[in-house]
Amino acid sequence: DGHLSLWKEEKKRPVGNAIVAAHGYHGGASGVTRSVMCCDALGLSDVLATGSNDGYLRLWRVSTEDKGAGIKPLDTVPVHGHINSIAMGPGGKFCVAAVGQEPRL
Repeated sequence: DGHLSLWKEEKKRPVGNAIVAAHGYHGGASGVTRSVMCCDALGLSDVLATGSNDGYLRLWRVSTEDKGAGIKPLDTVPVHGHINSIAMGPGGKFCVAAVGQEPRL
């Protein structure tokens, strides 16, 4: 449904505010939300990457502190096509995205 939320193991609901339409809408702000097709987190850090069919790989900062827990936008990287998979390299030195002309499930 396009929402991006942070969950903790001990909670039964999202922590902090959810990002509504994390990758925007089809056909403008009144359209249908774009799905988040894939994500990957950089181990031992606060960086998360997500992909969809909006033409951008999005980077997010994750905060797990009790006050201010949630996800905030960090940066975007333009990509031509549908991002079907993402893998972060060791230490965050690189990020590999599988990009195609159509979505692959």
